[in-house]
Amino acid sequence: MSDNQRRSICRILFVIVCVLPTFAIGYWICHPQTASGWERAIRAQLGVTARIDSIETPGPYVTILRGLEFLDPDGETLFKTVVTRIEYGRDLNKVIIPHKVHHLTNEGLAFLIKRVNQNVVRNRSLSRHWTVVCLEDATIEESTHAITPRLDSSEPTDEWIPPLTLANSLKVSGLQIDIGPTVPQADGTFAHATFRIGSASVGDDPDQLVSCEMSKTDQFGHALVLDTNGTGLPCWLLGDLALDLPATLGSNATFRGDLLIKSTATNSSVEIAGTFEGVDLSRSIAGNMQTNAMIRLNNCEYFNGEFKVWDAILKPDADSPPTRIDEKYLFKHSSNFDIASALFNTLSGTPRSANR
Repeated sequence: MSDNQRRSICRILFVIVCVLPTFAIGYWICHPQTASGWERAIRAQLGVTARIDSIETPGPYVTILRGLEFLDPDGETLFKTVVTRIEYGRDLNKVIIPHKVHHLTNEGLAFLIKRVNQNVVRNRSLSRHWTVVCLEDATIEESTHAITPRLDSSEPTDEWIPPLTLANSLKVSGLQIDIGPTVPQADGTFAHATFRIGSASVGDDPDQLVSCEMSKTDQFGHALVLDTNGTGLPCWLLGDLALDLPATLGSNATFRGDLLIKSTATNSSVEIAGTFEGVDLSRSIAGNMQTNAMIRLNNCEYFNGEFKVWDAILKPDADSPPTRIDEKYLFKHSSNFDIASALFNTLSGTPRSANR
């Protein structure tokens, strides 16, 4: 064996025996391995208060959080997991939730998304990718406090609709959340979630996943993209996550379609195409008993509060002719989707044929 070969073998042995163990131990030490340390780290990164029962570190690249609980500012539980497993990689850190998530509500989910948007996406605080995977189905409960529907100011002041107490729930499967720097330019940060409504089954089409992404980049500013991929997404969930949807739509209303909201320091725009189904007109119009109306937005675009493209119709029921929704009724502002006002003004004013 030559001297060069012996030197190469010694270098390899040095890396294996000395450098790699030292690097692994240093990586392990630098990560918070106590419950209080992880609680502080979560608070610093996400802006959310967390409680953790205990920590396990089976290896330098694995941490297990037991009894992880996220809390809102009032101390109420946002969600809780029995076990959360974190696996560290060179380019990707993976968070695996093997068991059912508890206490997840639409309001809690909206609060978490808002904090992630503020503390991670907008601040671009991540230098590597994270993936969160839920292995079991998750149930999102609608908050059960009384909701008083918002009435448009143009409605008669003596008309009053009693508050609703809703208790809907939505089972989702295959929930995965990816967060990290945008590629290939790495000029921003994104958070992308995909899930399927209902329990997963053999032969499920991957193209039927609901997809929602938030991002902040130098080129496009802040953006929100929603694609339901033909799935009807309950409006009581969508209203907290993306659009300002009032309770007057009714508890059975759904949306299937695409939504894009973009905003920069100087401009804002909204693009939406899709269908609202199961709309309860009795919640918006006094004396109207139609509870299965449809709103179809074939192509609607707003830029800085002014419409650019408009094609929207209202069909009160299966037997009624479609009525065009005027472009001035649906948006108060570029990102405020005011269906209650649109329904009231469309049905209270002079109907216009959708074929005009």
